[in-house]
Amino acid sequence: MMNLNEFDELPKSNPIRNAQRPVRRFDPDTFQPVKMLSAYVDCVRDINMPNDVISLHSHDFYEISLFQTGSLRYLADNKRYQIEKKDILIVPPGFTHCPLALHTLTEPYERIITCVSKSFINFFLTRWHAQNVYKTILSKPTLFKTSGTPYESLCSYLERNAIEANLESPYADAFLAGNTLCFLSKLMEAHDIDFAPTRRLKKELIDDIISYVKKNYRKKITIQNITDEFHIGKTALLKLFHKNLNCTFHQYLNLIRLNAAKNMLAEDLNLETISEAVGFHDYSGFYRAFKKEFGLSPKEYYVQMHSYLQSSPGAPERA
Repeated sequence: MMNLNEFDELPKSNPIRNAQRPVRRFDPDTFQPVKMLSAYVDCVRDINMPNDVISLHSHDFYEISLFQTGSLRYLADNKRYQIEKKDILIVPPGFTHCPLALHTLTEPYERIITCVSKSFINFFLTRWHAQNVYKTILSKPTLFKTSGTPYESLCSYLERNAIEANLESPYADAFLAGNTLCFLSKLMEAHDIDFAPTRRLKKELIDDIISYVKKNYRKKITIQNITDEFHIGKTALLKLFHKNLNCTFHQYLNLIRLNAAKNMLAEDLNLETISEAVGFHDYSGFYRAFKKEFGLSPKEYYVQMHSYLQSSPGAPERA
């Protein structure tokens, strides 16, 4: 059987590298960052260059990333982590995340991403009575440092997903589903042996501000509120966000609010209700910000999202 290194050494003209279902790059700045090709499990390889800019974003599926190269900082929800080779990061649906300060990297960073639908995870949890570990592993972003731990063998399952997803085989979907079930069962087994959540980076002022924004974004928040709350000057605050998140404070606040709005659009709520619920106090401002960020109006996004969900394989039929 081919291993991942042998796959990497194949010439780009090789048919295995140009299969019907190619490993492809994420593009989180578009309306639908990744449309899963399967109703259950999909896999992509993502390579980012030091000059890439990746906005804070979220997905409607579970994202399991195996980091292959590079040393970088990563933001998941309101926590920053130092990522190293062979780390595994699990981000559940609806949680915002992005790499930080890519411009400081000296080489590209690469990861294998296994995308798993909510229905597939729910099937696993209920069928094998694994709800007891949901709270510690799958209910919030979790990072595993695998080297020298019971989690180290898990990397091979995710590597195999990347190879099989790229082969021109009618059985790729079946393999990905079965192999991911094996990964999840071994994850539970490793959790029972020795579960030790990875420590995040040493807490800094930026972490306190991020946590404050995540808790209060529904309210009116100004730069003055932040400078008063954390006893920091306006210029220092702006520099802090540019250094750590490569954006302004207002851009970060808007991204948090808009990503929350995207998640709420699946609940069939009134658009003005959503606008107010995420902290925009006039709908026109929400409309302009949403369209600027995602290229679609809130209504257009809603229509396309529900159309996509209804047309996805395995989607429930409407009565």
